[in-house]
Amino acid sequence: NGTQRAFYDDPSVLYVSLHRYDDGSFYPSGPFGSMESCGEGEGLGTSVNIPWPTSGMGDADYLYAFMRLVMPIAYEFAPELVIISAGFDAADGDTLGECHVSPAGYAHMTHMLSSLANGKLVVALEGGYNLNSISSSALAVAEILLGNSPPMISELTASEIATETVWQVSRVQSHYWTSIDPKQCEPKDTFEDDAVGIPDLLKAHRLDLMAKYGAYAVPFADDELMDAFKDQVLCSQNFYVQPRLVVFIHDYGSLRAELDGVTHVDLDLERSYMLTVPLKLDATHKLLEWAASQEFALIDVNVFPHKLKQV
Repeated sequence: NGTQRAFYDDPSVLYVSLHRYDDGSFYPSGPFGSMESCGEGEGLGTSVNIPWPTSGMGDADYLYAFMRLVMPIAYEFAPELVIISAGFDAADGDTLGECHVSPAGYAHMTHMLSSLANGKLVVALEGGYNLNSISSSALAVAEILLGNSPPMISELTASEIATETVWQVSRVQSHYWTSIDPKQCEPKDTFEDDAVGIPDLLKAHRLDLMAKYGAYAVPFADDELMDAFKDQVLCSQNFYVQPRLVVFIHDYGSLRAELDGVTHVDLDLERSYMLTVPLKLDATHKLLEWAASQEFALIDVNVFPHKLKQV
């Protein structure tokens, strides 16, 4: 916090901090490390706080914050020199910080920062309360400074807490940095298995439309095909008796979506609508009416498969 206060109104210094915050109850306590503490006066926007609301944050969470917030802002600021306050309170094994950043995680963050300012990078050893964690983490950072590549990290997925925090910070910082787009940071919602997706709604709409023309769904003998394309191949009742056949192959159609605002991706349902295939809104209806008027047989094929469950 002392570093932040020293440059709080200085537009020539960009201050960025990732830290455990716990809604202001974690040391050193108070609101100064909150995401809303963004600087003042001419320095407004040059303080960037990414405050974790709980313990247990790890490599995936820190690297996610780096890629979504830290590095885009840093590139936009274009520093002439980067100084890392190398505190290892978040290192795995530190019982006070209670987070789980590995030496490899610190190496990757250092490697990303080394791409700034033509490689002009200063690392100042600061906090941390576990000597083993400090030594292994500091060694990993030093190896990056010596020009070594960071070690490989296994596949990582940021936690829900991290993605939500990064999104909230992005909504604050987007007022000051053009590189930060909250819509790109908004976490994906997770739904129960009984949630109905837009493709299923569009499929139900098409089934209802085709039923008006006497069409019915074609079953599949193969179970895998049935899972992937159930109710997506339809044919008219005169299929077996008419010599002329129209085969209509298409996708789900285009969804024209209007957003409620620029900071989130909620749809404005009153201004959103579906464009049926092909390009014109009434093209599907006209095709079906034409085929029916000529008494042609019709096969309607939706080529987009269902989203199958992971096994």
